Amino acid sequence: MKFYLVDYENVHESGLEGYDKLNSNAIVYIFISKNTKSLNPKFLSNLSTTVKSIEVDSNKKDALDKQLIFYAGTLAVKHPNCEISVVSKDQGYDSLPNFVLRNTNVKFNRVHNLSGYNDISQKNDLKKSVANQLKNVKYNKGNKDELINFIVDKIQ
Repeated sequence: MKFYLVDYENVHESGLEGYDKLNSNAIVYIFISKNTKSLNPKFLSNLSTTVKSIEVDSNKKDALDKQLIFYAGTLAVKHPNCEISVVSKDQGYDSLPNFVLRNTNVKFNRVHNLSGYNDISQKNDLKKSVANQLKNVKYNKGNKDELINFIVDKIQ
């Protein structure tokens, strides 16, 4: 089972991009607060029953984030082999994937929208790729420009 927990206060409707590509195993929870721009009722009427809106108490700083993480924890207990994606641009969630993997079988990550765009995994993949390529590079240690050019070429 795959769960998406949308920090709507952070991503708004752009976080829901890719909804039409989700499979039937996905359930989307949209976390909203009184501070959140309201969801477009016309948009919600086009969504299937796999989308649930959760209004949270948000009269404190980061209240929505904390309640979303608590909800993720309850899902992890109920579904110990699930995948949970937090849809947010808030980097505060980035410390959780390693912690979750060390303590559960749950796959946990942060994405920017429901299409699964994930800048964290893309950065990590890029770092691994560059590190692997650098193992084979011979360069003059005094010439950093040579190394920089090599890295830029690999990224491009």
